[in-house]
Order: sequence, then structure tokens, then C-alpha cells
Amino acid sequence: FFQPLMTCLENDIRDYASAMEFPILPCNLCGSQPDAHRAKMKMLVGLLDGMNPNARKNMITAMSDVRPSHLLDVKLREACGLNGKTGEIVAMDRARLIRGFEDIPEPSATAG
Repeated sequence: FFQPLMTCLENDIRDYASAMEFPILPCNLCGSQPDAHRAKMKMLVGLLDGMNPNARKNMITAMSDVRPSHLLDVKLREACGLNGKTGEIVAMDRARLIRGFEDIPEPSATAG
């Protein structure tokens, strides 16, 4: 699942909606939920942007290139054909489905 406007800046969306004269429907839902973290996340991303102008882009890039071998989820690693603890390949057929492992050659059989 990928949110289609995830890579768009809120101001750009607002400007586009205004230029296209889309109706703006009043909604206080996001701000009125007691456990909503939208405002906190907006502030956090704003702070990160202040420290690094590429912060938003870096976060989107990181979320779009998730590799099980780099995560700490042991069960996910195992499901992807990797050793749960080391991240090394244990099931080539499943590991080849992971980005970065597609071109790994089949281990050669040793002549006996």
C-alpha cells in the first residue's frame, strides 16, 4: 500500500487544489482525535528539514527500499530465505525475490 500523495508537499497540494478550484470540505477529524500524532509528526519532520533539506526525500527513499537483511525482524528474514540472526542466504529461491539478491548466482555444485 502506497499513499499516492505521500511524496507531495502539503503546500503544493494546497496550491494545486486552490488553482483547480476544488471545494474544500471542512474537517476537524485529524486534529480532534485525542491520540492523533499528525501535528507532532509534522513538527518533527519540520525540525528534520531544518537540519537537513533532504530529510523528507531521504525518508521516502528509505521507505521505498526496505531490505529484510537490514532489519532486525528475525521472522521476516526467515520468511525471505535468510538466516534470521545473520541475514545470510539460506534459501536461494526465496532470497532471489529480495531487491539486491536477484542476481546472485546459484552456488556451483562441487564435483565429487
